[in-house]
Amino acid sequence: MNVPDQIGSYRIQRILGSGGSATVYAALQTRPRRTVAIKMLRGAASDAVSIRRFQREIEILGRLRHPWVGQVYEAGVHQDGDRQIPYYVMEYVPGAKPITEYCESAGLDLRDRIKLFVKVCAAVQHGHHRRIVHRDLKPGNILIDDRGEPKIIDFGIARAPDAETLDDAEVTEPGRFTGTIQYMAPERLGSEEQDADARGDVYALGAVLHRLLTGRLPHDLSGLTLFTAAKRVREREPERPSAVNPALRGDLETILLKALARAPEDRYRSAGSLGRDLLRWLAHKPINARRAGHWHRLRLLVRRHRTESIAALLVLMIIGAAATALLIQNAMLRGLATPGIAPSTDRLAGVEPGATNGGADGDAGAADPDPDRVVRPPDSRRPGRDPSRDGDPERGENVVIAVPGQPVALIEADHGSGARVILALADGAAEVHDARNRRAIARIPAGATGVIGAGFVNDGAGVAVIDAGGAIRITGRAAEAADLQIAGAGNAFAAVVAPPVPAGALAPDGSGDAGIDTPTWIAVSHGDLTIRMHRPGVAGARIIRSTQGAFTRLASDAAGAQLAAWAPGSRALVVFDAASGQERGVARLPDADGPVLAIGFVPEGTAVLTAHPDMVVRRPLDGAPPTRRALDPGSATFAAVDPVLGRVVCIAGSIVHVIDVRGLEMLARAIERPESDPPTSAASVSALQAVAIVGSRGTVVLLPAPRVHSPS
Repeated sequence: MNVPDQIGSYRIQRILGSGGSATVYAALQTRPRRTVAIKMLRGAASDAVSIRRFQREIEILGRLRHPWVGQVYEAGVHQDGDRQIPYYVMEYVPGAKPITEYCESAGLDLRDRIKLFVKVCAAVQHGHHRRIVHRDLKPGNILIDDRGEPKIIDFGIARAPDAETLDDAEVTEPGRFTGTIQYMAPERLGSEEQDADARGDVYALGAVLHRLLTGRLPHDLSGLTLFTAAKRVREREPERPSAVNPALRGDLETILLKALARAPEDRYRSAGSLGRDLLRWLAHKPINARRAGHWHRLRLLVRRHRTESIAALLVLMIIGAAATALLIQNAMLRGLATPGIAPSTDRLAGVEPGATNGGADGDAGAADPDPDRVVRPPDSRRPGRDPSRDGDPERGENVVIAVPGQPVALIEADHGSGARVILALADGAAEVHDARNRRAIARIPAGATGVIGAGFVNDGAGVAVIDAGGAIRITGRAAEAADLQIAGAGNAFAAVVAPPVPAGALAPDGSGDAGIDTPTWIAVSHGDLTIRMHRPGVAGARIIRSTQGAFTRLASDAAGAQLAAWAPGSRALVVFDAASGQERGVARLPDADGPVLAIGFVPEGTAVLTAHPDMVVRRPLDGAPPTRRALDPGSATFAAVDPVLGRVVCIAGSIVHVIDVRGLEMLARAIERPESDPPTSAASVSALQAVAIVGSRGTVVLLPAPRVHSPS
């Protein structure tokens, strides 16, 4: 095999692997200096269908931003003689080993293997949240790096309903299975493959976990022909894990068998649901895969609080021993008592012999009037301190908010006087948290698809949540039921809710009339190349038809007067008038700027900002030349624009950049954050002058940031 010396601006070092259609190389990038991996189609596989499939893989990978998913840096075309061969540059995984090989070489025990696998579930759920189905999950595509962190790779046959560039006949050739049969769900092995959904990935994860915990696959397919093996998977139940490893008997086996159920409707609905049940097992809590009886719940409670249970048992034993000794003593006294020798113990207690005590002791055996009452233990992190004051960004302290629902993204931070953040959870629901006292104040129940946008409406009194189907749920109270629901139009790419500013703040002079409607509006971009502008309480929606391609990012200015939209296909940044829907300007971004991580307005609304992996660019709306601010070191993975305070937050590895958008001045670098909790998204919390970071292990960290005063 001929190995090229150079691909694009990358110097090739060695071959990392080669498959039927592509080869992966290790290469050196000079700026920034780092090792990368390059996946390039093989010359023999560079037919039209293979190229289109390869381009679709690039498109899907470009949507995924998660620390446990291999990241794509850029894509290009390599000139090989008279042929143009596509390639893309992605994250290099040092010391990479398949998950099964890593667990064996590291000697991980049962619990450590499950802890690692929960991270894998979180990474796959990141795709499911964006309606991306991997379809080829197996140990070889779940790599573990030299730090023990997972990386999901190879989305070559993945499907995303809103990113199709091939029809079904091109994706799956008739009579041919796409994937690895040992990890393929039964519904994919019939004569006509069913539409792929997240439950197919759940089955593959179950097969990987079965192999991790037993050393064997759920079905023994050795020596069988392809179609005989497919028939066996479709018609037979998988092997019971406890038959191989008795330690799996009980809840863990129940979880595995639910993930491996033959019927898709009997499985977990997503990787996040599987991961959450594994977390419950690790925490000795009842799992969702089966109804737990009272004795089983009690047994789990004892295991969960082993030290407290032992202490309580010792106390009960001491009390029981003391009570027994007292009863024996009383019995002996009653047996020895005769007139003139010893007084009755009842008289000593002030009670006539044989009488019953009708006072408080008479109710000692009564049932607790509130048996379900929950008494929460005090905060053990700082004994004696009010937990609501434990950490304050305004005093230069970090605040850590634990969120049981596994947040996957921080959608919105309150721009008003409050300090509220809206979190998108892995189960498709959304929660509103008060960042000052670290408590959840509202929950919007899960929809059919994951949350892609949220914001505050009605001057901050309500919350709007938009899912990937374009449906909008609006609630004004901390309740399960939504106040208003707007049916979606399907295939939603992005959504934004205009800031809930008071009417008087809309005019520059504070007069209260800026010539636009005061109710908050909600914009949703769809796969049919439209943007739908909704207003709470107003039937119907204004339709904006795109001439630039599908918009994948939307942003509102601080006054709700303008809408910015980004179309990656044409690299067009379009600004619309929010009231009329008319285009106010279109800018073509140069390829050299790289992918767009975030867009947003400056506080005055006179310029649009774009955040890229290596820079932040301010683009004036009056046609003046753009100004750029390099990020050093670069390679930012997450970014957010605060249109009220006027700052951009970018996360690049262990560094959090905070940039003043007016002069693109770097305000802060290397703000401390927990290294053990890689971020999945970030936002600015104006009310607290803080940066909020959602961690991949289910925490929200508020980091103090330099004070920035928006212009008056």
